[in-house]
Amino acid sequence: MDTAGKDFPYRMAFYFIVASSVWNFFGAGVIGFFINLPVISYFESGTYLTVAHAHGAMFGAFGFLAMGMAVYILRITTRPEQWSERRLTWSFWLCNVGIALMLFLSLLPVGFLQLEVAFTEGYAASRSLEFYSGNLIQTLFWLRMPGDTLLILGAIVFAGDILTKLLFQRKATAEETSRHIIADRIVGEGVGEPDSDDD
Repeated sequence: MDTAGKDFPYRMAFYFIVASSVWNFFGAGVIGFFINLPVISYFESGTYLTVAHAHGAMFGAFGFLAMGMAVYILRITTRPEQWSERRLTWSFWLCNVGIALMLFLSLLPVGFLQLEVAFTEGYAASRSLEFYSGNLIQTLFWLRMPGDTLLILGAIVFAGDILTKLLFQRKATAEETSRHIIADRIVGEGVGEPDSDDD
């Protein structure tokens, strides 16, 4: 991609898919492995560590993957003169920073505090109203707002960009109507075409 520079047509799709790999490693891999250790899993099930794992793995891994695939398809079907990466770049960074703030400022700290209470005072105490009403926990709950806000804004910007690009879809040429343009790019042109009956 470095040699292609800014002319690489699928740059934003590539970025979203790379983000999916990073969050898959951290959300599903690191946090998922940690909470599934038997000594941890027995005490943390249903705590905010589970919530952190769910958000990091589901949106981080699969959400960004779906966004990357959507951008890839749109890059193929949108008229080249109408293609812009400005809103997609904003969406990419808003979503990534948003999920990072959500995890590191709120969900993981609350989850580790719950785990500590579960170890020292029992599982019931870590899920009690008294725990959730504590000043520190309430502060951490409020600290989730910046990350959530950025994530929501990123999703809105992404949806708006998708809807805008859908208005400028290019028409298939006569040659393209006889074949599947996306499949041909993936599998290779001419694959699966019937043999001619000239012999």
